[in-house]
Amino acid sequence: MGPLILFGIGRVIYSLIERRDRWFVISEFVASGLLVGVGLLLMDTSHDALRGVSIGILFLITGLLPRIVLPRHPIEASVASTSGPNQIVPVGIIDFVWISIMATTLAIIAFTLALSPFVGVINKGMNPEYYKQLFEITVFLLGKTIDVVFLLGGILAACMAILWAGEIWRKSQERDKIQYKLTTVCAIKMVVGYFIVILNAVVWIGIPLYQKMINLAEMMKL
Repeated sequence: MGPLILFGIGRVIYSLIERRDRWFVISEFVASGLLVGVGLLLMDTSHDALRGVSIGILFLITGLLPRIVLPRHPIEASVASTSGPNQIVPVGIIDFVWISIMATTLAIIAFTLALSPFVGVINKGMNPEYYKQLFEITVFLLGKTIDVVFLLGGILAACMAILWAGEIWRKSQERDKIQYKLTTVCAIKMVVGYFIVILNAVVWIGIPLYQKMINLAEMMKL
């Protein structure tokens, strides 16, 4: 239940950075409530892969649905756009990418909830080779988790470089000032999306792996 609530709250915060129109806010809260309610039922799925995929798809659907039902042209394209009401793109590239990243992260977390070495008690008196192998697996997974944190940070930095290309903050025309404001909002959204993903990865994957690694190291000393 914890990952569902944390991701639900995180997505609401992420969405409110750009949009605060009443019906969208209501729909976002309803969608997050559906994520938690339906997600709790899916958490009981015994098949690990099916549980992870189904919860990831649920997050993606509930994340995109409010934007499809109540469309507004993407903030990153607002200034350049001259589209009429029938040409509005309901889901911008930033929302699609970061909601997909959050959905993937939640799917991975849901997949690992019932798997070793994330769960399970380490029994005493086992073969030392067992502890050694489990320790190596735990260290490997923890290392990959850290790698993903830095990789995603690198991707975020690249996105920022593209977003701020041209030094728009140095320009003084009114159109450029509007573009600068909207670009800043886009940047804040991506940073918030990044921290939502990293916070959940650390809390639900990194910390359990670290604790298991410490426990295994203690068992190997006995």
